[in-house]
Amino acid sequence: METTGLRDNSENGFSFVELLVSVAIMTVILGAVVGVLQRGQMVFNNERNVLDSVQNMRAAFDMITREITMAGSGQIKGYGIVSGAGDSITIRGNFQNVSTIALSVSPTTGAIVVGSTGGFRAGQTVALTDPNNGTSLWATVTSVDAATKTLVVSASTTPITSGAMLSMLGPGAMVDVIQRVRYSIADNGTITRTESPELDTNDALDSVLAENVLDANGAPGLSFDFYDSNGASISAPLTSVAASNVSLVTVNLNVRTKERDVQTGSYRNFSLSTDVRPRNQ
Repeated sequence: METTGLRDNSENGFSFVELLVSVAIMTVILGAVVGVLQRGQMVFNNERNVLDSVQNMRAAFDMITREITMAGSGQIKGYGIVSGAGDSITIRGNFQNVSTIALSVSPTTGAIVVGSTGGFRAGQTVALTDPNNGTSLWATVTSVDAATKTLVVSASTTPITSGAMLSMLGPGAMVDVIQRVRYSIADNGTITRTESPELDTNDALDSVLAENVLDANGAPGLSFDFYDSNGASISAPLTSVAASNVSLVTVNLNVRTKERDVQTGSYRNFSLSTDVRPRNQ
């Protein structure tokens, strides 16, 4: 009989007070779990926000500094920097690494027999430089014949060295594709890379390199400083003469996160700065 009584009592379940206590305990536990999950989500969102900003900044910074380093490549010294301002820079060079050697040059037809036509196409600007006499000029490629390894350039050329003409070029002249590249930033923090042939800036291609590049105050976060070979600062915007005297460019990138930190309510800020010496400037 006692055993039956115990079984009856155990099957009665929780009392009302016990149920309330159990519910209260479960509520506290669930609240703590939800709080931990919410905090984890906040941390995750913050870190993702930071990672996006850092990757965005690093990709833009690396490309800008790399191409400024290449400014002047493929042509004689002193022509790598075209112009510059506090928030933009225009450079020229063989950024595609497309080059060859002339085996013969016909001044009358503009036909140049070369070692290889790989990478060349009509519409490109090429720098033709004769290492034997120092003659250098820019010309536009009008046609490419891969079978005969011949480039034809326009009769109208632009001298780099004084009085340079096709007739002054001989076998062994270097042929390099020259592009003009401009980096600039808009008020909304969008960095644009504009690429064109050196002699046809109307044939330009714009590509967005990075977005939301804004400093702590919401101003555009990309800037440039220019220096000569003695380390003296050159005021921007650069004149053509001043541009030819640039030996070092400081690239500054200041970026805040796209969204505010959900914990502090403030933007997180990051900065990169480096000095770049153009290869052939």
